[in-house]
Amino acid sequence: MKAFLRNICLVVVSLVLGFLGAPVFGYLYNNILQAGFGGGFLGTASSLEFIVGFPISFVFFLVVLFQLFGDQSKYWWAGICSLGLFALAFYLDPQNIIFSIVTVLVGAGLGWGIKRVYKSLKK
Repeated sequence: MKAFLRNICLVVVSLVLGFLGAPVFGYLYNNILQAGFGGGFLGTASSLEFIVGFPISFVFFLVVLFQLFGDQSKYWWAGICSLGLFALAFYLDPQNIIFSIVTVLVGAGLGWGIKRVYKSLKK
């Protein structure tokens, strides 16, 4: 039960960090892929950057946090929570799904690297 609550807390913290990091990831998505957010019925270009950036930043922080603090089922939790991003990315923009995959891989590598450095400094 303790591990389950810790994993739920990691998901909630990832949601909060994803909300805070959404404009940055949306900006990167827009500028790297030249998506050309020009506004529309959803609002301005910055609001579209937030809408596009939120799922990407949520999964990025989810993978980083589960790499750092997750238990033996960290890949299962990260995989199940990432399915929504990949389904949304594949449905809305299948040509640019590689950006989402690279973001998740960078998050996994960053979390793994931080954990490895922490373990080496702890000795």
